[in-house]
Amino acid sequence: MQTSYPTANDYEKQVFVNKFNDEVKTNTRVRDIILAGGIELIKILCPPLGIPIEMAKRWLETAERNK
Repeated sequence: MQTSYPTANDYEKQVFVNKFNDEVKTNTRVRDIILAGGIELIKILCPPLGIPIEMAKRWLETAERNK
């Protein structure tokens, strides 16, 4: 069975991971998408955490607007 990423050995896998990390660090759009997906995953896996997460999001949004 072939893997879903285009690498053949451990070195190429590490190069792929390093490029991905660099892209996440430099591209805010990619970082925001990954962050949003992670937050939604946490809310699905542990529903009681959804309330404090949403409260923190709203608090940060109002802090940004009030700057």
